[in-house]
Amino acid sequence: MPVKPTDILAIAARLSEHNTEAAHRSAVSRAYYSVYHHGLRTVKAKLPPVNLEEYSKGCHQQLGERLVNGKTSDWLQVAVEVKWLRDARVTSDYHLGKPSSAINAKIAVQRARSVLKALDAL
Repeated sequence: MPVKPTDILAIAARLSEHNTEAAHRSAVSRAYYSVYHHGLRTVKAKLPPVNLEEYSKGCHQQLGERLVNGKTSDWLQVAVEVKWLRDARVTSDYHLGKPSSAINAKIAVQRARSVLKALDAL
């Protein structure tokens, strides 16, 4: 059975409960990826098809741009939240000199839950 974005978020929530920086960083990363995959599915289902070559090169950036192109305040708010989670994921994955904490992980999981609900409501 294929993994679902909610399965990835459940792992993020469990990781956020651990007491190590590595687990907290992984929780932030997994929270973002749950939103990323659900977001891809949502834009494909709910927005008109586009030529992806018209968008920037990175697939993560393309998701943000597609959300912005939804052009309603609801789509734009989701885009802002996805960007916040993406930035947090980049920090967690690539900037090991910057501290991470259980609070960061819990906030990322909480925001990801909100984004998944918002995507479903679009």
